[in-house]
Amino acid sequence: MHAFTKKRAFIAAMAVIAVMAAGLVAGCGGSSPAPAKTKGKVVLLSWGGSIEKSFFQMGMADKFKQQTGYELELIPKSDSAAIIQQALAQKDNPQVDVVMCDAGSLLNGTVAGIWTPLAGVNIPNMEKLLPISKHDDQLYVFFALTGIVYDKDVFAQKQWKAPTSLEDMFNEQFKGKIAFDHFPSSYAEACLLTWSEQGGGGYDNVKPGFEKLAKLAPNIYEFSPNMSTIENWLIHGDIHAAIYSNVILKDVRNAGKNVAFVIPSEGAYVEPTAAAIMKKGPNPEGAAALMNFLISEEFLQLRYNEFSSIPSNKNVKLDPEGGITWDTLAKAKIFDYEKVRKYRPAWVDQFNADIVPIPKKF
Repeated sequence: MHAFTKKRAFIAAMAVIAVMAAGLVAGCGGSSPAPAKTKGKVVLLSWGGSIEKSFFQMGMADKFKQQTGYELELIPKSDSAAIIQQALAQKDNPQVDVVMCDAGSLLNGTVAGIWTPLAGVNIPNMEKLLPISKHDDQLYVFFALTGIVYDKDVFAQKQWKAPTSLEDMFNEQFKGKIAFDHFPSSYAEACLLTWSEQGGGGYDNVKPGFEKLAKLAPNIYEFSPNMSTIENWLIHGDIHAAIYSNVILKDVRNAGKNVAFVIPSEGAYVEPTAAAIMKKGPNPEGAAALMNFLISEEFLQLRYNEFSSIPSNKNVKLDPEGGITWDTLAKAKIFDYEKVRKYRPAWVDQFNADIVPIPKKF
């Protein structure tokens, strides 16, 4: 055999060995799995904060890609008003696939007709949802409860009794050390409606509620613009209590503060976070896959464990020591979102005109 022929045979043999070796390596149990094939991107319009953290710091975006093949892109906004404003602006040329914000704000999209009806959409996890979570054009993903958050260590140090009622927040000892949410916000509106109902009013008559808020306003440290701000106030000791929600517990505890959540004797409102698919959005199949993922046990268990979000999926395991049960959720008051949508602009105007200018007394 000529030297050239021998050389070609040697090269061919080595190539076969290399291919076989590659096959053996690929078959080894210790090898890394092949990356999921990308089927395109799905765009979610929602909050930043804990939603961004859930997906991009805690691995949920990677889980979503592994399970569906879709890349997730998040368009983060500071609050629900900004989220729904952008969704409505895209009505004629949608650039996002799924929109998630508070249920009251999402209703504006229902009225505008920008959500895809869910009948016939492939969302298998819908069958696992609590009955209150299923709606014609949206799904409730998780819930928050309104109430009082307070610093247990400070209360013990100062020998203050743990709060049990909204009335406790009017105690002079809390001057400058309590916080309240801004308007529009379901947490602020829950308190407004509770006080209004106590005074014989309701959605169409919130005068008793605003009168009560006007008495509390001089003692309020600040009206919080968003969740992260109120968390920071508690963490840094600027406030010792807040009329707010259970959703901030985990973040504040993780920062080293011993905080607790109390459902006041006046009762709590349940605040759903809802998601909907944009009509004529760029990726309908990807949108359905994302909706299914948002209500999955895996995503909602993480939300519950890390952010105290009460799940809409009844298969998620609740902490028996957590103080919130399915029964707690069932007993909570539910907003009439048609009325909230109708009256909210007037509430915001009255808050800005009559409450914000009230001077502090501390």
